[in-house]
Amino acid sequence: MKSSIATCIFSLSIAIISLFLGGCSNEQNSNQNSVSDCSEVSLDNFSKTENPLNSQNSDIPKETSSESGVSSVPAGEPTFLIGLDGNAVLTSEITRLEETDKTAETLTEDDLWAKVYCEGFAYYKEPLNIGYNNYQNPELFDGFNFLGDIPENKNEWKRVYVGDEICGLKVKSASVNFYVHDWEDYKFPERYVRANENCIEFEGTIEAEGFLEVNKNSVQYPDSNGLMWFYPTSINLPIVPTSLDLDDEKGFVRRIGVTGTYNHNLDFLTFGEFKEIHLGNINDTRCDMNDIGTGDIAYVRVTLKDIRVGGAVGAKLENVELLSDILVHTEDDTTGGHGTMGR
Repeated sequence: MKSSIATCIFSLSIAIISLFLGGCSNEQNSNQNSVSDCSEVSLDNFSKTENPLNSQNSDIPKETSSESGVSSVPAGEPTFLIGLDGNAVLTSEITRLEETDKTAETLTEDDLWAKVYCEGFAYYKEPLNIGYNNYQNPELFDGFNFLGDIPENKNEWKRVYVGDEICGLKVKSASVNFYVHDWEDYKFPERYVRANENCIEFEGTIEAEGFLEVNKNSVQYPDSNGLMWFYPTSINLPIVPTSLDLDDEKGFVRRIGVTGTYNHNLDFLTFGEFKEIHLGNINDTRCDMNDIGTGDIAYVRVTLKDIRVGGAVGAKLENVELLSDILVHTEDDTTGGHGTMGR
């Protein structure tokens, strides 16, 4: 069927961005350093708005080790907080409360605006791992209209814990936050899950193909100079909830759509479950960029590490392989005029 997919123009920022998030591929080994927080607005001051994954069954309580060395299920009582897997969060799984003087045992739905933090687990769903781009599949794109069939990801939400492996990537950290509110529009059971604050950090590496864009240098927006963005054609990363995927009736429903590179929005398009992945600044990259410089866009195969997924996705570059010539080069802005703005 023929469907139209619109994409959002990303928010503008002139802040320095820290390295960030990512996802799930063939099994590889690597121990990586931690990177920044992974909510949608936690790229420091930056503002923007079918392969099975091997994880624990969300219907089985995760076992923990007691002092005697004997495994046991988590202690605690069920709360009114329902996770994306449909199961209640236990009082013992709440690690911190803010904006309330209640405890995990006494917190109720009437304690409006309380913030609830849980460390050690998060929620995800398996991706469809599909994608297209107008460089290799121009016949499927008419601007931001995708001309092929648009699938729906109906995979169930599951829990994942620190130490679990998902497609060869080991979970290094995981957290999910809840927010007690009385928003009448939200009818679904997991309505208290805080969008963009369900975060997973991985050890290991992953390969993917897509467009790599490096921001041009601009005297008007110096803090955006050299920022790198990767737009994957398809990438086998776990899906996590974001505010962009929130449906008032159905809850968190992952939408699949068309994304354009920022400075050449209609020229280079991808269709898939993931939009851009932030890769930090080209000046901080230690790998060989193969003559890709500021202002360039190319189709590449990348190896990513220090991957985190959350409200935004980020990683560090470990390797870049050019699969095309430099597709376009944007000259630096040295005048401070009102030309194409950087992120």
